[in-house]
Amino acid sequence: MVQSISMKMKLYPIFYLVLAMCLISCASTSQLAAGNYSILGKQYPKPADDYLQAAAQAPVAEKPFYQLQAIGRLQQDGSWGRAKQLLQQVDVSASTVTAQDKARILQAQLQMHAGRTTQALQTLTQLKQVDELSVYNQIHYHQLLAQSYAAQEDKLGSLQEILAVGRLLPYKGPDQTLNQQQIWDQVLNLSTLEMQTLTAETQSQTLQGWLALATLSQQAGNKPMQLNAAIANWQQQYPNHPASRFIAELKSTQLTPDHIAVLLPLHGKLKAPGQAIRDGLMAAYYKQGNNRVALKFYDTTKVASMAALYQQAVNEGAQFVIGPLQKPKVQQLLQVRNLSVPTLALNETNNSGRLPANLYQFGLSPRDEASLVAKRAWRDGHRAALVIAPQNAWGQGIANNFKSAWQQRGGRIIGAMSFNRQTNLKLAVKQLLHIDQSDARDKNINQILGSRKIKFTPRRRNDADMIFIVAMPTAARQIRPLLNFYYARRLPIYATSIIYAGNPSPARDKDINGVIFCDMPWVFAEGGELQQQHQQLANLWPEAYNRYTRLYAMGLDAYRLAQRLSRLQRLPSYGIKGATGILSLDPQHRIRRQLQWAKIKNGTPHTIS
Repeated sequence: MVQSISMKMKLYPIFYLVLAMCLISCASTSQLAAGNYSILGKQYPKPADDYLQAAAQAPVAEKPFYQLQAIGRLQQDGSWGRAKQLLQQVDVSASTVTAQDKARILQAQLQMHAGRTTQALQTLTQLKQVDELSVYNQIHYHQLLAQSYAAQEDKLGSLQEILAVGRLLPYKGPDQTLNQQQIWDQVLNLSTLEMQTLTAETQSQTLQGWLALATLSQQAGNKPMQLNAAIANWQQQYPNHPASRFIAELKSTQLTPDHIAVLLPLHGKLKAPGQAIRDGLMAAYYKQGNNRVALKFYDTTKVASMAALYQQAVNEGAQFVIGPLQKPKVQQLLQVRNLSVPTLALNETNNSGRLPANLYQFGLSPRDEASLVAKRAWRDGHRAALVIAPQNAWGQGIANNFKSAWQQRGGRIIGAMSFNRQTNLKLAVKQLLHIDQSDARDKNINQILGSRKIKFTPRRRNDADMIFIVAMPTAARQIRPLLNFYYARRLPIYATSIIYAGNPSPARDKDINGVIFCDMPWVFAEGGELQQQHQQLANLWPEAYNRYTRLYAMGLDAYRLAQRLSRLQRLPSYGIKGATGILSLDPQHRIRRQLQWAKIKNGTPHTIS
């Protein structure tokens, strides 16, 4: 028998309202998109070596100009290490103020790349003659300030700098469009209280116009007549405002479902994960405060036919369906010829082609994360990888995704290690690093020398410049110390989110110090508001929250996607800030997540650029 639970401001309202209060503004402004303005690609048209050759031939007074051009090109190419080294060698003390200011911009860019946002902001405040810089450098300056302010949660400062970039860009063209889209995306993700505060603080008529349009979009909601009247009033108050280009989008994407059906396992082995997602959905629902929307939950635990349950939900008024969670049940939906309403499955199938119309997939796939690791490690300058993964289909699938993405970029896989519960990890790591071959050479030499023994220090292989590890926290805490013991302490180690349990445990996670991994923004709580929210939720939900924190965040974003999927359909590549990442839509109807990066230090993850 299918159990359905109708929830329209009925289920534990006080509990969920408390959760909603904890979640206001949970999406951090530090996720501000950098903005790849095409105009900046014209600033350094020559290769870095050409600029360095010109510097070598130039008079002493002109050398810094060409050296700074070379550094800018190196940064543009992603050669951060070389750019940093060269900047340390450049002497601009006797140069013009303009050259000194440009050096500070390049220095701030290096600091931002290293995640030192406070230092970058301090560096940028030391510029003396910004108006004397080239347009390129002024754009770069304001762009860096926007990112720095965003990292400091200074939303007004960040928005004002994005607006300053817009004033410097050509009046028309793709860069102006990108800048305006950045502003619009930022203001749409502000809470009502934040909009009111920023409107009161700013004296910029342009920014007030952006905020006013975003505010009315929240207040009018799904009431077309009220929305149209509000837009007409806005157009009279802000004629020729750049936000006018988003009015058509606003009208077309504000139509959200009145009735949402949620298909989740609420009993059996998957009861706890299903409830965690449900509670995330409910917290997002109460945070929105829209009592017009009806949520109805259907228990999929013992359902034999997902097609029948889906049709039941539609017959009972569902205009949008969230779920199911289990992959086999998602596979069943693929067989349904006509899904009559938009459906957001909470898992991904192995089907590589385009999904049926109205079916979208949203999952927390470690395989996707493996591809992100390959991209990050390549960008960090690595080219030869060792791979460590469990000896099962799950682990090998993640490892193979990394290998494929790595080799497509031109990277090499020079060694691999598989393990299971019976594996002698000490011996396996020793063999992976070729310590066993080094020991064998030692033994042969001593046999030749006979009684003349020599002191021998084993050496690991030197052809690898990184390690990718697929391991749950318990296994990783065993493997990482062995890598250190066998002389691989200095090899960078990359991983997906599965290496971190999701909650700080410094005493245990000190054994994975140095590991670089990607994860959802919701997981990282390094201080301030987000840490306070996590603590409040942990107090309300001590055991379940700690165990299923990522699924709770998935529920938050599932509700957000139900409300804003029409916007992603219209603008698939422009992200929506969520608890699980910055969300976008690919051509195959899959929700993709842009994650944050962190490095374990003293047993605790610290976010990095």
